[in-house]
Amino acid sequence: MKIELLSNSKRKYEKGQWVDVKDTINEWLEAQITDVKDNKVFIHYNGWDTRWDEWIAFDSERIQPFRT
Repeated sequence: MKIELLSNSKRKYEKGQWVDVKDTINEWLEAQITDVKDNKVFIHYNGWDTRWDEWIAFDSERIQPFRT
C-alpha cells in the first residue's frame, strides 16, 4: 500500500507542534518544533540531547506529519 504524504507547500508549522523528522542517518524520529522563522523550523528530537537540534527548511522532505 502506497501512502501519499502531504505536499510540503501545503503544510503549516507552529511552535510546540510534533512532527516526524528524518535524521542525518536516514532514521525517522519524533521531534518537536521549538521555533519557526524565515521559512524554517527549529526542531528538537524527542529523547535526544539538544546538541542534535537543528534548523530545517519548510520544504524539506525530511519533515512529515506526526506519526506518518
